[in-house]
Amino acid sequence: MGGNRGSENVGNVDDELLRQVYNSVDTGILLCDRDGTGILGCNEAVCDLLGYDDAALRERSLSDLDSPVAPAAESTLCEQVQETVTEGEQTFEWAVRDSDDEPVPVTLSTSLLSTADDTAILVEVRDLRERMFRGQGGHIDILDRMTDAFFALDSNRRFTYLNEQAREIICEAIGTGLSLTELQGRRIWDEIPEVVGTPFYDRYEQAFETGETVTFEAYYEPLDTWFEVSAYPSKTGLSVFFQDITEKRRAIDELEDTVEVLHDLYVLGSDSGHSFEYRLDKILELGCRRLDLPYGFLTQISDETQFIEASRGDHELLQPDEQCPLEESYCKRTIESDGLLAVFDALAEGWDEDPAYEVFELGCYIGGKVIVNDELYGTLCFASSSSRSREFTESERTFVELASRWVGYEIERQQYRSELERQNKRLGEFANLVSHDLRNPLNAANTQLELVDQEYDSEHVDAVERALDRMENIITDLLTLAREGDTALDITTVSLPDFVDRCWETAGDEESTLVVDTDREIYADEHRLQRLFENLFRNVDEHAGNDVTVTVGDLPDGFYVADDGPGIAPGDRDRVFELGYSTADDGTGFGLYIVKTIADAHDWEVTITDSEGGGTRFEVTGVELADPWDV
Repeated sequence: MGGNRGSENVGNVDDELLRQVYNSVDTGILLCDRDGTGILGCNEAVCDLLGYDDAALRERSLSDLDSPVAPAAESTLCEQVQETVTEGEQTFEWAVRDSDDEPVPVTLSTSLLSTADDTAILVEVRDLRERMFRGQGGHIDILDRMTDAFFALDSNRRFTYLNEQAREIICEAIGTGLSLTELQGRRIWDEIPEVVGTPFYDRYEQAFETGETVTFEAYYEPLDTWFEVSAYPSKTGLSVFFQDITEKRRAIDELEDTVEVLHDLYVLGSDSGHSFEYRLDKILELGCRRLDLPYGFLTQISDETQFIEASRGDHELLQPDEQCPLEESYCKRTIESDGLLAVFDALAEGWDEDPAYEVFELGCYIGGKVIVNDELYGTLCFASSSSRSREFTESERTFVELASRWVGYEIERQQYRSELERQNKRLGEFANLVSHDLRNPLNAANTQLELVDQEYDSEHVDAVERALDRMENIITDLLTLAREGDTALDITTVSLPDFVDRCWETAGDEESTLVVDTDREIYADEHRLQRLFENLFRNVDEHAGNDVTVTVGDLPDGFYVADDGPGIAPGDRDRVFELGYSTADDGTGFGLYIVKTIADAHDWEVTITDSEGGGTRFEVTGVELADPWDV
């Protein structure tokens, strides 16, 4: 990278004489150690150039002065200067950092120098900016090797210098190719009048008028490009460094868009207060707005035919209930692709002879497969009759992919819920029929038993009465089980203290004691919550006996019901929730199964552990608190 490489002779100069000499010259002088790192001395000219006083500059190193806009070279400033020791004198152009961390283009000339103590490196520092503003010809190596674009203007806003990167961009903005010589002397605002009134014009003029550096980012619409700009004013004009940051800005915008897309989809997906049809329409509306496309539609594919199920936009062939052969649809290629099908310019991508283009004439299209129960249901698509100027971004593709998955999941839920409702309806009808057919003879048997009890004093009467009571309990539990299977919940706010007391009055044992150690409100289906507490209280009565203490208390995300009875053996705790399992002679085996069913319907979890009193503690978690801060 070195420019002039001269002799390796080392001069011998008295230290005091050296100081007198380099303080008397106009050229900036730095005296560096042999390693090319530490600054041993400096003169007033270089201090003025870089904005330091003598002491402050001596505390810096050459690494501190290396500017990020220096040429794209393999070596650093320190390494370049250090080559003087092995290669001899060096002359090269660089950008050094001043006290305000701003780049200053300079020419550096180095040579070896012997002082009284050691050998040092003498570095002459010449400011390049004046030469640029005077419009001197010649190749300015540093500016042409910089990765940034650079141009200089004189006080009349005329170009005095442009490096190759800047020349290409300026010529693109002008709309014609001009050489450096042709551009020099032309006023920037005359050559690019479209810039007037933009942030570029305003900030450049601000730098001229105030004499203060300006740094900004701005979008230039004619080039569809974002630029990062630093403009440094001087007595003779303005030095402008700029670089294309379009990809950087798009990456940032892409990330922000992705986060916003995920948020919007989450809000819509978690909005259980509206129907699937309403939320689907909102998804289509959101997609059309985010993708800036007028058409959004959901299809179902069956028997090689595409059916439009829901849509947004005014395309006459993309309305609900419209259908066409799959062969003539864009969806044919969508379902054949591994992921999304994205077409930003149909004609440029060879769709002009495709039957789908001939029928629908869509200039751009993006669609994803909708999978329901692991099988193809259809597609979710967005399109326009016009093409797009650019390809679909990652965040746009992410939106379509996630929206397609959400639609598939919601359709699957709808189908499951419909099937479950049909099953529950049949189960309820069956339970009512069985209840009616069993209760009639059961009522007759109870009537006859009362007559027998009045006529005869027999111990068998009590046994028959217990058997009939057990049959009544089984019928009641069967009806409850059938009704609790319905997943439609009527969620309200329930205040636990009063509610638990009412449940205890219905199902608690008179000889036992209830302790309510909670003042919470929760969201639940009140009827089913009542059944849950009553069954837990009856379970205490059946398995813990009389004269026990039952406590209802708080958990971080729920509540517990505990007793001080004999408890449940760890090996039996998983089985007690099974249908028909009971350790009591007169138990139906339905009570705790119903508790588990009610908890599942609320998306709660119910588990068993030991209570502090050595008995059983049922813990119900996953409960939504009316006041989430009340923990």
